[in-house]
Amino acid sequence: MSTVRLNVSEASQARGVENPFQLSKQAKIGYALAHKLWNAQSSQVSLATMAKLCDVLDCEPGDLLVRERAKSSPAKARARKSSSRK
Repeated sequence: MSTVRLNVSEASQARGVENPFQLSKQAKIGYALAHKLWNAQSSQVSLATMAKLCDVLDCEPGDLLVRERAKSSPAKARARKSSSRK
């Protein structure tokens, strides 16, 4: 199963925002929230916050998200192969 994580720090640094404090000031969000987003410690973000981040970073919401595919174990891979042959 895939997961989606926030990519705020990488996207910010690529656009000249060097730390969560700068991000909080520019996006007009609280420092605690900016710190959590920067360190990918938040599992959800409001659409209003996402819009503020996109405005400040001049990006699209998808630029702040990364999909990570789960690595399957060798046993699961073998099970999938054998079930697909039937």
